[in-house]
Amino acid sequence: MLYCFMKVIKILSIIGIICFFNNLSFAANSYKFNFLVCDSLKNANYNFGIENKKKYLLIYKLKNDFFKKSKVKLNKKNNIINLKKDNYFENNIYLDLTKKQFYFLKNNEFLGGCFIVKSKRTMNCKLKSYYNVFKGKLPLNCD
Repeated sequence: MLYCFMKVIKILSIIGIICFFNNLSFAANSYKFNFLVCDSLKNANYNFGIENKKKYLLIYKLKNDFFKKSKVKLNKKNNIINLKKDNYFENNIYLDLTKKQFYFLKNNEFLGGCFIVKSKRTMNCKLKSYYNVFKGKLPLNCD
């Protein structure tokens, strides 16, 4: 009986260790991108781009046809990034990198999603294109 109990404990310990390391690798994979474009379905004022600089993230926000940049410290243990008003947004939002979606901070209302793009030029082009559509202008052709 004691032998059987020890076997069960050993198996549960191994499963726990596997789950722990699997969760760590999943968190690290959330940051495996160079450029992200985040598009709000409701308001283009919440569109932004992210460049991964490995030690920090650069947030790109289009303001009056120019891109403003701000740094956000990288924390690979946490997959949630808070983007405050001082990052050029009207309200505080947060980005969940595991889902690649972002929400209002105060009420968790879904704002939009993010997707990986291949270059900074493509990221900037897509952000300008989305803003054009929001303003009733023609979209840009981005490669």
